[in-house]
Amino acid sequence: MKKTVIFIALIAICVNVMMTDCKAVPGSSLSLALDPPPRRVSVKTPCIEYVMDKPGEYMAGLGISSPKMNERDAMREANSAAIADIASRYIGVIKNGVQSYLNDKTVPSSQKLSADKLESIATSTGEKAIEKYAGRVCFETLEITDAGTYINYTVIHVPVKGVNQDIASELEAAKVDYDSEKFRQWMQKELDAATANNAKEGGTQ
Repeated sequence: MKKTVIFIALIAICVNVMMTDCKAVPGSSLSLALDPPPRRVSVKTPCIEYVMDKPGEYMAGLGISSPKMNERDAMREANSAAIADIASRYIGVIKNGVQSYLNDKTVPSSQKLSADKLESIATSTGEKAIEKYAGRVCFETLEITDAGTYINYTVIHVPVKGVNQDIASELEAAKVDYDSEKFRQWMQKELDAATANNAKEGGTQ
């Protein structure tokens, strides 16, 4: 009898106080109103303002760690991921530029590189440029307090202005005969296209 009285009282509270939009709470006969709506909280993604390329100036690499119990482990993982990201993109653009040059029918076959030479020069130039020019522009950590874990976000920028000169130096060191002007034009076209696309899409990942 006592349980019946309590149940009726709870129903009366929902009807008289909430009146409308009552939604049952799982496992209970008590219902809660949907109005007013819950408070919305906006959380900014760490480093979001740095993840886009800037055409003609730099390419960006983003690294995000998995949740780690130790903050320094999160930092190391994100930093390594950012370096790998920018290296992959930078070297990829160089390869595309060289390949476009090789496909240019106006360039004599005597001034074209072999596939092996292409791979070697692209990789070497990319690695040296990253080691020489790369700079970390953002390094932020999210602390997930209830789980006791950390997620780090790292962004690295590499200037693109010197890439043509760096590649020219590599080609000269390898004693490669090539059309420097056409090569520069194709490389610049690929760099502009890559950075413009990433700037438009809003990031590398």
